[in-house]
Amino acid sequence: MKTWIVLSILGSIVFSSAAFAAESRHFTKVDAERAVVKIVTDEGQGIQAAMFVDGEENEKFMKMLLDDPNTRLASLRDELEKENCDPSAPRFDSWIEDCGSVEFTDPVQTSFARGGWMSAGAQYTYFVGFRHAGTGHIFEATYMVVIQEEVNAEMNQQNGTPSVLKKDLSLVRIVRMPGQIRILPIR
Repeated sequence: MKTWIVLSILGSIVFSSAAFAAESRHFTKVDAERAVVKIVTDEGQGIQAAMFVDGEENEKFMKMLLDDPNTRLASLRDELEKENCDPSAPRFDSWIEDCGSVEFTDPVQTSFARGGWMSAGAQYTYFVGFRHAGTGHIFEATYMVVIQEEVNAEMNQQNGTPSVLKKDLSLVRIVRMPGQIRILPIR
């Protein structure tokens, strides 16, 4: 009985290790609003580009966009801060004393497309707004930010299988939402 349990545990470890091939990812900034991720797998066969449309680099990409003052996203953040706060107010990271901070919601995957084994992509939408200081900590989403992730497989010339993938990340658009959401009391 003990042997059977040990063998089943070892079997599941071997199976799960084989199911998840090792990979390396290298993130590179291309320009102010675009980055490329080179993904190298050790699998060689059966790799589909769609497997790597996973949003894994989205947070790093958004940070890159906010850190570069030349991007539309950094300009939007600065504009929202000026709209809502005194520019001379003291700051603590992104929080502005007695005022609040610009916040981004978690992303929502708003589209996905697959072009066979070799290509796939998705778009993610973030809602951006200002969280006001005070007892209510009211958050108003006023913009939608859309980023795109596109993955393309490159053929290995030795055996004709895809083992290297290139993921392009780009800022697609920033859209002001029509009107602002107002929470009205129930009567």
